[in-house]
Amino acid sequence: MMGIIEPIRALPWYVQLILAMIALFWMAQDITKLGMGPKYRWGWTIIVVVAYFFVGVIGVAVVIAIYFVWSRALYTRGSVLN
Repeated sequence: MMGIIEPIRALPWYVQLILAMIALFWMAQDITKLGMGPKYRWGWTIIVVVAYFFVGVIGVAVVIAIYFVWSRALYTRGSVLN
């Protein structure tokens, strides 16, 4: 698994930032498309920014994966967690 992570961490910081911004814009568009509202957009945006600063692009990828599972499995089915 370390063979996959090292090339990603070796990318220049500006490429990592661009990838994080693309992921953030995609997530914001998806939140708007699902009609969740601004509180969810701001909440997930803050989580993505914190993950980027502490873990880098790998953290953003993990947050995007968690968001995708949450938005498809929990939010759209009317879970108790909303």
